[in-house]
Amino acid sequence: MSLYTDCFRLFYGYDQVVTVKPTGEERESNPFLEVIAYLSHPCDIYSLLDGAFDASVIEAANGLSQYREIDQLPPILHISIERGQMNRTKCEEPLRLPEHIFMDRYMASPEMLEKRRQAWQLKASLLEVVNRKVGLTKSKVGLEIPQALNSTTEYLQHISENANDLGVDPDLIDIQLLEVIGKSAEVSRRELEEIDISISRYQQQLDHIFDEHRQLPYRLHAVFMHRSGQARIDGGHWFIYIYDTKNTLWRRYNDETITKIADPKPFLDPIKDRAREEGTSSFVVYVREDLADQLVQTVYREPELEMQEVRDGEVRQQMGPPNIEGLD
Repeated sequence: MSLYTDCFRLFYGYDQVVTVKPTGEERESNPFLEVIAYLSHPCDIYSLLDGAFDASVIEAANGLSQYREIDQLPPILHISIERGQMNRTKCEEPLRLPEHIFMDRYMASPEMLEKRRQAWQLKASLLEVVNRKVGLTKSKVGLEIPQALNSTTEYLQHISENANDLGVDPDLIDIQLLEVIGKSAEVSRRELEEIDISISRYQQQLDHIFDEHRQLPYRLHAVFMHRSGQARIDGGHWFIYIYDTKNTLWRRYNDETITKIADPKPFLDPIKDRAREEGTSSFVVYVREDLADQLVQTVYREPELEMQEVRDGEVRQQMGPPNIEGLD
């Protein structure tokens, strides 16, 4: 088997782009070397991958949508994290990287597609209540709507109770108006409480909807990092964290410096405020759990002997056979 074929089998997978039309589905199968996913908000690796595989509307007027599913996974999975924005700046939002992920949820099968559709519906419902919460919590005065309404009621009551001192007509403030505003504040407060309960319920369902699908485990092997003081995508500094499966530890490779990492949390579960100082993940590599020991060997301690044998062989070839004249 050729080196090209071996590399293809190691690093390439196959997926299908499914275009859903009113008349049916069209499928296009393609090999892929990496999953390209776009980061725009704080999330974990599953949410990032969902952005690459979930259903999305491509032409609402014509009823066209698309989603992706995987036919065959590569043993070594590459995920490219696209952080570039339109103004050439870099999105520095944190990305949580679990050391183990399960890729079952993206595989092509009728059962999995039905489960994914349930997840898409939950996400749509979650987005709806989150948008409603935004409408109730953001106002021009920087207060939540219930707080703004309560503050308005208190201020109007103050005017009504101190009308003479303020030099205004005591009948200026309508008592019924105060009651309406107060009731509206209470209704908004209760709605916010119900929204928080709904958000928690939807999120919990999404967190566990694929719990029974854990037949395709992958282990995090490498995290490529980029650091830029000006939050730019061009320029900056690159370094990498690599996991040593034999010794069960992480190392940081930064130019000529190699450092053992006692606690990987700062780059696996990063804090946004330290992104410019510590860098952000830009590319990650996951390896199939059951093949990790066979496919990756982070540290190889015996290269010198082999290289010496190669050099000795080259020297012998250049010098030709040994001269044995004069030997008994």
